Amino acid sequence: MKICFFMSTFLPKIGGAELAAHYLAEDLTREGHRVTVLAPFYRGKRKIKTNYVIHRFKYPPRWLFFEPILLLYLALEKLISRFDLLHVYATYPSGYCGSILKKFFRFPLIITPQGADIQKIPEIGYGLRLDPRVEKKIGLALKRADAIVSISDSIKRDIVEVGGDPKKIYDIPNGVWVDRFA
Repeated sequence: MKICFFMSTFLPKIGGAELAAHYLAEDLTREGHRVTVLAPFYRGKRKIKTNYVIHRFKYPPRWLFFEPILLLYLALEKLISRFDLLHVYATYPSGYCGSILKKFFRFPLIITPQGADIQKIPEIGYGLRLDPRVEKKIGLALKRADAIVSISDSIKRDIVEVGGDPKKIYDIPNGVWVDRFA
């Protein structure tokens, strides 16, 4: 199977989503799938060696037709790699763009919300959903997804709160490589 991961941040930047996607891509590649990661280019960052393909793009400024440019990158990736399945890490903007493209190319869409894209804490100004327009787009993306991965119970509650179908949610908690810490 040809699988594309669409990321708004990726290695060599380090974080939970970046590492989860990297290790999943490595494992899927070992299982015989062809994995492509579509992720931003970082100026001055060192290249990383992987067993899967990474296609980089220049991340557009939010004021410059932000969503259409990301949608164009994703559409070009679909035409180039001809992926069978799209897995996005974050409901917005990646999930939203993936959900729009899905209508035209008819591929399965998996969304894995990670944190600020789905969580909302008004007291500290945290979360993309504080913007009602973005919250609506997040809800649309989750409704169009074929599967939604919940990395924690609190993320699952937020997914349902914004309109995600509980029947589409799969609980796969973030974890650690136990053998590395034994």
